Amino acid sequence: MKEKGFSLVELIAVLVLLALIIALAMPAILNVFRRSDDRLDDATRTLLIANAKSYFSDKHGQLPNTGIFCVRLNTLVYGNYTIEPINPNASAEANEEMHKGWSVGTRMDGSKRIFELHEGTSYEGVTCDTLD
Repeated sequence: MKEKGFSLVELIAVLVLLALIIALAMPAILNVFRRSDDRLDDATRTLLIANAKSYFSDKHGQLPNTGIFCVRLNTLVYGNYTIEPINPNASAEANEEMHKGWSVGTRMDGSKRIFELHEGTSYEGVTCDTLD
């Protein structure tokens, strides 16, 4: 009489195939997460620059075609131009450090005004506006 079931060799073969499939699929899965983080970063950058434009408009009126202006992120948060957290995936401490240490600066590049999110409390030698 023949016994029913799988032999040890068959079970090991199935496990090896599963491990191979997982090993091949893992980089693709990780890449999906990485791209979603990049999109979040792009969306956050775009939002912060839009909020900085509102700040500059309220505080400085129409920005002239010359000059460099800068505002720290904590000024945008405390002035209610943006909401917390800046990065929903980060801890409260990491967001607080970003508020204190990052800024949005603007300068003229030819006839076009450029806005940039950058690390630091000054931009092109100009000290950023702050509500500390």
